[in-house]
Amino acid sequence: MLSFATSFTNQRYEVGLPWGEAHDPLPDNYSLSQRRLQSLLKRLGQKPEQFDEYDRVIKDQLDKGIIERVDQSEKAQPCHQIHYLPHHCVVRDDKSTTKLRIVYNASARENGPALNDCLHTGPSLTPDILDILIRFRVQPIALVADI
Repeated sequence: MLSFATSFTNQRYEVGLPWGEAHDPLPDNYSLSQRRLQSLLKRLGQKPEQFDEYDRVIKDQLDKGIIERVDQSEKAQPCHQIHYLPHHCVVRDDKSTTKLRIVYNASARENGPALNDCLHTGPSLTPDILDILIRFRVQPIALVADI
């Protein structure tokens, strides 16, 4: 059975990551994240309105506690491992509400496993197409509906 560390902090529940039972240690991926950030800043520098929106979203996530700054004193501690999540933006001009959203890449890897490799994946929640087709063919009458 999988267990999670939970806590109630600042009027909300916080649940720890569902770590897999056996995984390699996460590497220090600072250089990978730094290179991806430089590439992102170069692209956003060509579109000032997207750069401003990206900056606003990052500051909003920082204020809400979704992301956090890395304290330089934590980096200096040899027993304290820090793993960064590279990020980029997805821009959808056809959307009226959220045209820009930030996507964090937990599959990014360099010299070792990615964060996604170390987490428990759980069962697939997608129905098996073969099961659906067999159930469809078993009965003499088929009903299809959309809600």
